[in-house]
Amino acid sequence: MKVEEIIQNRYQIQQLLGQGSMGITYKAFDLMHHRDVAIKQLHLAHIHRWKILDMFEREARILQQISHPRVPGYIDYFSQDGSEGLQFLLVQEYVEGKTLKQLIDEGWRGSEADILDIFLDIVDILVALHSVCPPVIHRDINPKNIIISPNTKVSPVIHDVYLVDFGAVQDKIRTTVFGGTTAVGTFGYVPFEQFSGQAVPASDYYALGATLLFMLTHRHPSEFPAEDFKPQFTSCLHASPAVIRLLDGLLEPSVKERVASLERIRDILDELITNPLESDGSAAKPVETPIEKIIEQPYHLSFRIPTQKIGIVVKRTVLSLSPKWIQLREELLGLQSGRLWRIPTINVQTADFTWYFAKGKRVGKGNSVLSINHAGETFEIASHLSKAEIGWLIREMTDFIWKVKYETESSDSEETSSQAPSTSSSEQLPTVSPPLDTRVRKFTKKSAQVCFRIPNTIMKTEMADFATIFLVCLACTSVFSAAAIYLFLNSQPGFLLGGLAGIVAAIFGTMGAGIFISGISRIFGRTMLYLTPEWIRISRRCFGVGYSQHIPTAALHPNDVIRYFQKNTLLLGLNYDGKTVRVGSGLSRQEIDWLIQEISAYITTYAKPLPRSLFEADLEMK
Repeated sequence: MKVEEIIQNRYQIQQLLGQGSMGITYKAFDLMHHRDVAIKQLHLAHIHRWKILDMFEREARILQQISHPRVPGYIDYFSQDGSEGLQFLLVQEYVEGKTLKQLIDEGWRGSEADILDIFLDIVDILVALHSVCPPVIHRDINPKNIIISPNTKVSPVIHDVYLVDFGAVQDKIRTTVFGGTTAVGTFGYVPFEQFSGQAVPASDYYALGATLLFMLTHRHPSEFPAEDFKPQFTSCLHASPAVIRLLDGLLEPSVKERVASLERIRDILDELITNPLESDGSAAKPVETPIEKIIEQPYHLSFRIPTQKIGIVVKRTVLSLSPKWIQLREELLGLQSGRLWRIPTINVQTADFTWYFAKGKRVGKGNSVLSINHAGETFEIASHLSKAEIGWLIREMTDFIWKVKYETESSDSEETSSQAPSTSSSEQLPTVSPPLDTRVRKFTKKSAQVCFRIPNTIMKTEMADFATIFLVCLACTSVFSAAAIYLFLNSQPGFLLGGLAGIVAAIFGTMGAGIFISGISRIFGRTMLYLTPEWIRISRRCFGVGYSQHIPTAALHPNDVIRYFQKNTLLLGLNYDGKTVRVGSGLSRQEIDWLIQEISAYITTYAKPLPRSLFEADLEMK
C-alpha cells in the first residue's frame, strides 16, 4: 500500500509504522469517523505456514470480545485483492507512543516506583483478559508489545500503558529446544509449559515477570544464568526485598507455585504500597545506631539524631516527615530549641535525597553528610553518619515519600473517576534521553565501554566571582608594585619597606594568575568520563594539559552517583573512599539526571572485580 492510498473508500494510508517478515503495520486516517487508526496487513503470498493466518484471524476475533481502555480496540477486519495477491487487513484504534523496548533502548531508567506502576497497569489488563470466558491468554507479553503513551488530556500529563499484539502476527513461530514442535512466544519470556503448547493464564504472569526483570536490569532475561529452569538474578539486581521476592515468585518454573494473581502480587507489594513504614522491605536499621525512629501517627514519622554531647546532655536534631512538611529542628533536654529548615513535602522527589563527603579534619577523608536538594540548595540533615545509617535513612524517607504520593493519587483517582481500572502513575516518566540542547556527548568505544565528554561550564555567579577576585588581585598587585618601586628609590628604611611591598605584590600576583588560569580552565576545559567494567576514569583536560583519576567500578553502588548543590551550583559527583569526586558542574538538572541514570545503570549491569592492573585497564580505554 502507498501513502495517500484509500482502502475500502474509508481508510487513507498516512505512513508506515513497522514491517516484519509476516506483515506490515500502517497508520491511516478513518475518513468516516475522522480518527487515526492502525492497519495490520498480512499478504497470503508471504505466509509459509497456515498457522500464521489462523493466528491473524484469531486476533481479530479476540479483539472483538475484549473491551478494555488499555487494549487498542477492534474496528474492522476484511480481505482484498492487491498487487501482490490476496491480503488480509485488521483495523484497530491507533495509540501514539513508543514501545517499552524502544524507551529502554533510548536510555530510559525508571525508578522502582515508576517500573512498578507500569507492571501493575499490565497486571490490571491481565486480570481483565483472564476474566473473559474462556480466558484470553496473551502468550507473548514482552517489552516490544507494551506501548507507553503520553496522555495529554489531563494535567499534569500522565503516561498510559497499552498491551498490543494479540495474535503474534509477526514471526513468533519458533522452533523449540525439543526440536520438532513449535511454540508461540518470544525467547526469554516464554515459561517452560508454553514450549509444549500448554499455555495457561499463569504463563502470562511468567512473561510479565521476565519483562519486569528487563525493566529493572536492562538485560534480556536469557542473559541470566539458570538453575532448574529459573533465572538467577539476585546478584545482578539492586531492588527492594519485596520486588526481589515478587520476581522470584513470577519466574517460578512450576505453574502451581508461581505468583499468578493480583491478590498474591498485592500481598507481596503490600509492604511497599500499603504500609512501607512498618515493613521489612526497607533497609534494616543498624543495630548499634543511636538514631531513634518514632511513628507518631499514620503519615507522621520522626527521627531523633544525636549531634553533640555536652557533658551528660545530648543535643539532637529531629527530622520530621509529614504529608505537608519535611522539617529539621534542634532539641536540647527534650525541648525544641529552634527550627533549622522546612520544605514542602509535595515539592520533594525521591531522587532529591542524597549524601556526600564534606571536608573534615582528617587529611584525605571527609565527613559523610546526609542531605536533601531543594530550590537550588542542599539542606544538611545530619553528618558523621555511617554508610549503613545513611542507607537506612534514605530508604525510610524514600518509602515515606512514595507512600504519601501513592495514597494521595489513589484517593484522588477514586474521587474523580470510577471508570479507570488501571493504576497509571500521575508523574511523568523520567527523562529517557539527553536534553536536545545538551553539550554532553556520549560515545560507545568498545563492547561494554562508554565515554562521556562533559564540557566545563561556568555559571554567571561564578564568572562574577572570578572576575571580582581577579580584578581585586590585579589592583592590589599594581598598588603594591608601585609602592615597592617608589620605596626602593628612597632611603634605606624605604628599601626594607619596598621589599615587603614587593613580597605582598608577588602574593597578590600569584593569586591573580591562579584565578585567571582556573577561570580559563573552567571556560575552555572539559571532563572525559570513561566507564569500563573494571575502572571508571575521570580525566580533566584544558588545551591538552590535565590529570586523571581512577575509581574501581565494583567499588561503587548506584546510590554513590549523586547530585548536590555547592554555592547554588548543581554538581554531579561520585562518593568513593571518603571523598566526593566532582564529575561535572554547571549542568542542567535534566543533564545531570540523565548522566546519573546512565552511570547507575552501567554500574548495575557491568561492574565486576578488577582482574588487571591499572596500567593495562588505562591502555585499553585509550
